[in-house]
Amino acid sequence: MSRSTATTVSPHARRQWIDRTVKLYSLAAGACDLATGVLLIATPFTVLGLMGVAEAPGTGVEGVYLRYIGTFVAAVGASYLYPLLLRNGTERLPTVLEVTALVRGAVALFVTIAVATGSLAAPWLVVGAVDGGLAAFQIWLLRRIAGGGAR
Repeated sequence: MSRSTATTVSPHARRQWIDRTVKLYSLAAGACDLATGVLLIATPFTVLGLMGVAEAPGTGVEGVYLRYIGTFVAAVGASYLYPLLLRNGTERLPTVLEVTALVRGAVALFVTIAVATGSLAAPWLVVGAVDGGLAAFQIWLLRRIAGGGAR
């Protein structure tokens, strides 16, 4: 979209685009995190295998801890979805984006440091990169919400 075209978009159309984007993003992020969390609870070592992490039972990563982490991942996913189930719940989505951006940023930082210090294997960087990227996208969305869609 050229600069001149962007300036002809009405504030109402921008707001609709933002609202639709936030809803679709929340649905996608929530579904992915909820599914990942449930899978970590049900079959943690299968999930690690799909991630390319060469951990297996008895290699130092306890299944109970992975299931514990899965519970948190599922809860983050559910937090995106919960407002979508409520009447007028979409008004809560900016708060969900704020809080989950903080969580995702913390996960990205932790994973990066853990890989750098040798505490986690390099394939975990995918988790850090995804969470860091999604946190940045959420912050970008929040700036659009705060500015009424400008910029």
